[in-house]
Order: sequence, then structure tokens, then C-alpha cells
Amino acid sequence: MTIWNVEQAIALTRAEEDQNIARLGDFVRIESVSMDPAKAPQVMQASQWLAKELGRIGFNNIRIHETDGHPIVTADWMQAEQGAPTVLIYGHVDVQPVEPVADWTVAPFDITMRDERLYGRGSTDDKGQVLMHLIALDALMRTGGGKLPCNVKLVVDAEEEIGSPSLLGWMKANPELVQADFAIVSDSPMYDYNVPSIGTSLRGIVNLEVRLRSAGGDVHAGQFGGAIPNAARSLARILVSLHDEDGRVAVPGFYEGVPDISAEEREGYEKLPFEEKAWLASIGATGTEGEAGFSTLERTWIRPTLEINGLFSGHTAEGTKAIVPATATAKISCRMVAGQNPEAIQKKVARHIVSLAPANVLCEVRELSIVPPAAIDHRMPAVQLAVDSLRAAFGTDVFLVRDGGAIPAVAHLKDHFAMDTLLMGFGCPDENKHGPDEWLALLHFRKGIEALLAYWPALAQSAGASTTTTEKTRISA
Repeated sequence: MTIWNVEQAIALTRAEEDQNIARLGDFVRIESVSMDPAKAPQVMQASQWLAKELGRIGFNNIRIHETDGHPIVTADWMQAEQGAPTVLIYGHVDVQPVEPVADWTVAPFDITMRDERLYGRGSTDDKGQVLMHLIALDALMRTGGGKLPCNVKLVVDAEEEIGSPSLLGWMKANPELVQADFAIVSDSPMYDYNVPSIGTSLRGIVNLEVRLRSAGGDVHAGQFGGAIPNAARSLARILVSLHDEDGRVAVPGFYEGVPDISAEEREGYEKLPFEEKAWLASIGATGTEGEAGFSTLERTWIRPTLEINGLFSGHTAEGTKAIVPATATAKISCRMVAGQNPEAIQKKVARHIVSLAPANVLCEVRELSIVPPAAIDHRMPAVQLAVDSLRAAFGTDVFLVRDGGAIPAVAHLKDHFAMDTLLMGFGCPDENKHGPDEWLALLHFRKGIEALLAYWPALAQSAGASTTTTEKTRISA
């Protein structure tokens, strides 16, 4: 029987915090931007860095799998005591582009400590959170005689930021590397700073690109303006019409399959500690807007949305250029909730946009990537154990919340492997992931690791494995 001394493991990670932050810096300095083909060597480098780190810790069967896109890293440790569960950890090494670089106040591909925050691209999404798992498992191994409380598998993606196009096919071809009792994903924020939470659902996402052409090329505004269609104006009219005056998406059938919110759930949201003014101030906004009849939390968690992500047409450089633009393009994404059919919604939006285009303008809509929504069984025992571990580490209440983001792996595991996922993220809502000055709170880095250290032995013990832990009800500050 192995006795897990969580206090000793915590002391080890605290003593090595500077080294672990330096290790995160090494990871962040690899510019693994998956959507940039020129960065493919760096994406592979990040996967290789991770594989080497897994080997240093003591994982087995470490492999870097080639796909049609970027690689997938797998590893395992399967020598736990009899009765211990098998858990899959999923994460990703790829990151978003850093443009506009001028808006960063720190070096994007490095770790900068400022105001108790760890700044750098990937610090929270998702290199920092992946590394937190490895730090916790490493400490448990080193203080537990080279063992872990549970059997652990890892699948680490390098295409999550582009919708994980290779992941599902790879999973289906390698089910033995994926199957487990459940999965853990740390790729999301907590409810607030020092307010831990467990996610109970994720919205899906469908992406489209709209292209309009009104002439063979841009023409002189003085000679042709007012007499031919303007692609920019035509696109603007289409985009404005996609929402009605109440903020609802005006695409026929867009809300099909959306479940009604119960009075009990709505009452629960009203009890959450949410200050709208502070939430707005954190992103430099001055007011809210959206679907009438729903609160801000409801709009971002349980309602589908349609957003214009990008717009470009005509002359955008310095100075003026008197033209009638011949082309205009918009990038659109829709967030779906569990119960909706993303493929059907994507086609409905595409058909509706084409129907709105003027007869004298050519309209093309490209249907791009899709990530299905996912609902999590928050009643599974693994969730309550996570709540207990988070409460012990952070010393605060833990909330069950929905998440407006999308993680392809979670839906794939549920839909194709009947596996639930524990959404146990350690970021902050205003962490600037995908934007300039992305950051991870140092407190969350520290306390999140400590929550994971408490979680693994508790999970093994609850499953009846022949293991025990030193008594621990609250982790001291």
C-alpha cells in the first residue's frame, strides 16, 4: 500500500516554483502557432519539448504521432495499485498568433512576471495549464516512490487552435490510446480570480467566410460611384440584417434545438458573484448588448450567438483612395449549445446569407470548421472530488458553471467514446487568451498545482485502490 503525503508534494512544488516558471518560459518561447504554415517546425518543436519533459518525469510509451496536419503526443503510466481508475489528460501545445504585436506590453513569446501574473502567449492557453498537470504528477512520483495514485494517459494536441481537424480521425484509429474511465481537461478559466469552478458544458462553434464581388476590380469612385454596386456597402447591409432589433439572430431555424433554461438554473445564476461593471471594465468596454430577455451570463453560457469576427474591403492603408470596392469579405462564427445540430446551423446561415445578396453581386459563402457543443455529467463522482480538492487548495467556495468556449476533444470523447470530461481549468475570465498580453495568475498556477496534488490520491482512494493519503482538509496559504 502506498501512502501519499500530499503535504510533502506541495512543499516540493513550492520549493521548485522558480524552476517550474522557468520551465514554462522554455515552453512559451517555442512559437507554436498552428494556423501559420510557416510555423510548422516550431509546432513540432513544442511537441518534441513536451515528449522530452514526459520522459524526464517517468512516463512510458511516449510517442509523437504524425497526422495530415500537426502532430499528436501520447504517453502513459499504467502501473497504479489494483482498483485505481484510468484517467485521460487532454491538452494542447499550439497557440494563437500574437498579432497585433504592437499591442503587447511584454515580449509575446517569453514569460514575464508582473503584478503576480505570468505573461506570454500560451501561458494560460494551454501550455501553462498542461505544464501544471505535469508538475503535479512529477511531484507525486518523486514523493511516492516513483508511483502515481491512478493510471494516467495523455493525449496532447497541436491543432486545437484551428479546430483539431486531425484529432477525431486519429482517435478513431487509436482507441486504445484514448479510452479511459474519464478525461480531465484544463483549458478554461475559473469563474473569477481566486474563485475556482468546474465547467458543466461547452458551446460548439461553426465558422464561415462570406465573399462578395460586384465588379472585375476596384474602379474610380468619380467615374463609377453611384452607378454600380459597392461590395462593401452590400456586405454591410447583409451583416446588419443578421440580427433583429431585440438582438436575436434573424436566420430562420437558428434556435432549433435550444433547450429552455429552468427557473432553478436561472435562480442559480442570479446568486453567482457577478459584477457586470467590473466585468466590462476588465476588457475596456462600457456597456453590454445581446439577446433581449437574457442576462450577460446567460448570453455567454447557454444561448447561441452569431458574431462577425473580421471585415475587410477596399482601401485600408494610410491615406485616401477614391474607389468603389469590387470585393468584400467577412469572417463569421456561430456559437452553438448542446441540443443543436452544428452542421445544420452552418448550412442555414450560409443559405440565408446567399438569399440576402443583391442580384447584381456575386456571393460565395465558404463553410469552414465545426466544433460540436458538449454537456458534462456534473453528477459523476470525479466532479465532487475535484470540488473538494479545489476548495481545499483555494480556501473558497467552488461553483459549477457553464463555459461559452469550445474544445473539440471534449465533444469527440463524449460522442464517440462515451467518456465524460472533468473541466477543471485554472485561468481567469479576463486573461486575454487569443489577444495581446495573455496571462496566467501566479496564484492560480500555484494553487492549481496544489489542487491537482490533492485530487489524484483522493480519486484513487474513492475508487477503492489500495492507497491512502495523509489527512488533509485544507491546504495552508
